[in-house]
Amino acid sequence: LLRCNVRDLITLPGVRPQDDWRPLRAVERAWLGSEAHRLYFRNHTGPDYRTEVWLSQTFAFEECDVLVQGRLDGMTPAGSGWIVEEVKSTPLRGDDLKAIRPDVSHIEQCGLYCVLAARGGEAVTGGRIVYVTLAGDDFQPHDIEYDGATWEALLDARLRALIARHEEAERLRIQRLEMAARMEFPFPEIRPVQASLLGEAEDAARQGLSMLCSAPTGAGKTIAALYPYTRETLRENGRLFFATARISQQALAIETLNQLAPKGAVGLGMQLRAKERSCPREVMQCLQSVCPYIRDFAGKLERSEVVKDLLEEGVVDADRIEEAALIEELSPYELSIVLAERMAVVVADLNYVFDPRIALRRLLGENVYLVVDEAHNLPDRARGYYSPRMDMTRMDQLIVDCRELALFPGFGFQRPEHTVFARGAELLQTVRDEFDRMLRIFEEEQEPSPFFVERPEKEFFQELAVRLESLIAEYYLFLAGNPA
Repeated sequence: LLRCNVRDLITLPGVRPQDDWRPLRAVERAWLGSEAHRLYFRNHTGPDYRTEVWLSQTFAFEECDVLVQGRLDGMTPAGSGWIVEEVKSTPLRGDDLKAIRPDVSHIEQCGLYCVLAARGGEAVTGGRIVYVTLAGDDFQPHDIEYDGATWEALLDARLRALIARHEEAERLRIQRLEMAARMEFPFPEIRPVQASLLGEAEDAARQGLSMLCSAPTGAGKTIAALYPYTRETLRENGRLFFATARISQQALAIETLNQLAPKGAVGLGMQLRAKERSCPREVMQCLQSVCPYIRDFAGKLERSEVVKDLLEEGVVDADRIEEAALIEELSPYELSIVLAERMAVVVADLNYVFDPRIALRRLLGENVYLVVDEAHNLPDRARGYYSPRMDMTRMDQLIVDCRELALFPGFGFQRPEHTVFARGAELLQTVRDEFDRMLRIFEEEQEPSPFFVERPEKEFFQELAVRLESLIAEYYLFLAGNPA
């Protein structure tokens, strides 16, 4: 039985949303989107409107049974039948909202929901994509013609593509088993220190144990760790993260993987470069309306052979990924994320495993092995992750800058005090005032000292976090509406 949802049929593995919501975190996207949906349903639909309709269909397809599930946004009555609606929130307003054209993935999603609803016995007469403003006060509908045969053909084509991906994954699993069987230690002699480490690392990998190793520089720790862990990763069809603090160590790990790679290796390993360092533009703005490397990313990726070609090279460093991405006008970082879904070994900075803000949690699920190189660097990094600092001089300058930008006529939505910059200045001033208050208390209650130690008010920062999340979302939406 092949289980899938409608989203599986319209997206490629590893391809993340590339719309103008992209810079927002998942929680911010979800909150803003759900609120826009709620307001649309409340303000612009009638009493017979059906919201969030769950669909589930099981049927035979070629040589297997298929279960397709999904939840469509709404169904509105139309004569003797129903129009299936797919509701999408957008930061656009006014003339920009009226000029919006439906995204291909949105059209396909709506059409596939029409098919599932019709198969479930609903009298479907058409589809509609509705783009709703964040405030829910305006919307722009686009009707989609429902031709049952056309959308049934699309469903069949996407199911074949999904089955082909599963078959490709099974072939890759078999290839990994073969690579593990053919992988050999690349040097004629094993040093005494390496012999001990190889045995311990192999036992730890197979038993799922944690292991801490200390050895002098030049003892061959990298190969002694990568060899057993890479083989075990291949045997178990898992993923190995090799995390290190230094770029030079990343290069050494990629060189080691090349030495380990048996002839004909496919999808063995890759280097993941930091997003800021891999961006080819002078100013990094990951917005589809601004960046040509993000625009139509999924379409360009599907039309190219770049993923297949890079996998067949066996081991690829960040420079090779960037070179291949720019030829196809793709974001090097987003292409790296797609590749990481398919590679056995990912070599990356410590941040992508441990930093709570940017860790690739989706790639750190089950059946994942982790090698931390030069782990003595990790405590300082960890302290940095969880030890925020505030520079008052910089904050004062930000307050001034935000107030000046709030008065810029091109940024005003209604009145200057309603701009995102005015709200930013207000929030920053609130923080500044709180620290000034704390400092006055310290000076009054404690002896003169170059340092003061005091626990901050937890409730203040909890409330501040809520306001900040909302402000960050507003700021990115502002960027989407003002790309210049």
